[in-house]
Formats: sequence, C-alpha cells, structure tokens
Amino acid sequence: MYRLVAVLIAALCATGVLCSALPNVEVAHVSTRATRLPRPLSISAFNIKVFGRAKMSDPATAAQIRDIVQRYDVILIQEIRDITGEALQQLWDMVGRTQFGMVCSARLGRTTSKEEYAYFLRLSAVQIIGVHQYDDGPDDYTDAFEREPFSVRIRPVGGSYDIALVGIHVKPTDAVKEIDALIDVYDDVIRIWPTVKDVIILGDLNADCSYASESDLLRMPIYNQNLFQWPIGFDADTTVSSTHCAYDRFILSGPNVRSALIPGSVGVFLFDKYFGMTYTEAYDLSDHYPIELELL
Repeated sequence: MYRLVAVLIAALCATGVLCSALPNVEVAHVSTRATRLPRPLSISAFNIKVFGRAKMSDPATAAQIRDIVQRYDVILIQEIRDITGEALQQLWDMVGRTQFGMVCSARLGRTTSKEEYAYFLRLSAVQIIGVHQYDDGPDDYTDAFEREPFSVRIRPVGGSYDIALVGIHVKPTDAVKEIDALIDVYDDVIRIWPTVKDVIILGDLNADCSYASESDLLRMPIYNQNLFQWPIGFDADTTVSSTHCAYDRFILSGPNVRSALIPGSVGVFLFDKYFGMTYTEAYDLSDHYPIELELL
C-alpha cells in the first residue's frame, strides 16, 4: 500500500497537477549535506486580495498577476476565494502549464467564507516531492487556525536537499494565537517528512501593528528560539495602503536555507512602481505586496 501511494504521489507531483489533500508520505530520501545550488532560487508569497474570477476578468489585472507569478521560481498565492476554481486555472494557463506546476489546497475556513492556498512552481527550477495539509481538528473554534497551513515539499534542481514550504494566511484578530501555534506546525512537518531539515514558513502572518507586536512575538518559541530566522523585520512595509506594517513574513529554519539565503535578496516587490500604477489601480490588485527572497 505504501509503495502504491508513493508512486501515485510521485506521478502526480511530476506533472505539477495537485489540488486538495493527498496522503502524506516520505516519497524519497535525499542527502542533508549542504551544497550550493547551481542557480539562485527565488521564492515569494503574495496575498492577492479576494482572488477570483472578477479579478481575472480584467485583462490588465490578470496580466499583471501573471507577470508577478512568472517573476519567481516558487510563489505562494493566498486569499483565493473562487469556489469554481476557474480563476486559478486561467492563471495557470496564462503563466504556462508546461513551465509551471501548480499545487493547491482544499477550501479552508470555519465559515462559509473559505479560502484556498496555491503554489506555482517553475518546473525547470524545482521538483515537487509531496504535499501536506495540516489538520488542527474540527472547525469549531477550539482549533488553532482559521485556515490551516498548507505545505509543499520541493527539491531544487541540482540541489542535494529538500525544502518544506509552509504557507499560512493568519486570521488578523487571532494573529497572536495563530503565530504562536506555528511551532506545532513546524513540528508536524518534521514528523511527516523526517528527512527534511529545511523549512520555510511564509505568507500573510499579520505579524505587526495592531494584530501582533514585537513584544507579543518575543514570548513565542517560533520567534525567540535561535532555530528560527525572521529575515523581514518590523521596519518593513508589506502593505499597499498608507499603513506601515510588516504583515507578510518568512520564517527560515534549517542549516541549508539559512546559509543559502543571498544577502540583500529579501524584500518587498513594489509592483505599483514596477508597473507604473496609480494607488487605486494597485489597491484594486491587492492590499499587500509580494515578499521575496533568493537562495543559492
């Protein structure tokens, strides 16, 4: 049974077509010895405000989202609200199905207002090894997360180690509780994939301003332990609006990703300046900027 499931997942991952949860298995063993990658690997997370058919029906907006996705080797898209899945399929067509794989979660949330996560992955840069949907129990408000983290395990082409990417869109009003619970998600990922030593948690953590202060984070193991590195600080602004908040973050753990992080590569992509957009045009696309980093 294990061999059958492993073969099924490996085959699906090879095609880059994975949506909804599959059994979580250890597909392959790889070395954990650090080695430089043959080329920089770019990773991003982008909360696209209420991503769906309405947004993708505007040709200019759809083209801008396409260009942002194609900027990176791996990008996590958050706040996907389209119940039909058509907007995500349209975006996949636009970025190129032969160039990018896509993995997406089931619809998540305690109420009827649910969201999906999706990763787009450049197939010439990474191999998709597996997926994992974190489960914190019934959606009855005793659970930890409004939208449970969704992970993809990747292997950089030419690399000697795997990376688990853990995507999360934290509920703003529960930010302190949900960020604190990410330590349990980290432990779960290591348990599910025991040969994986390198983990990157990424997404809209709502980890600043009125939702979660630095003093709040300092009390949390996910923030105060040396095991974890937060390369985006409180001085960053990941919001399009006039607020100055570092809501979107990366959390790095593991010897390879921390040593492979290219100095100066961590930042916020100001797409409004890149595309020459007005404030209204930018805010219509999203109220968040993508965050980005590169590994080598």
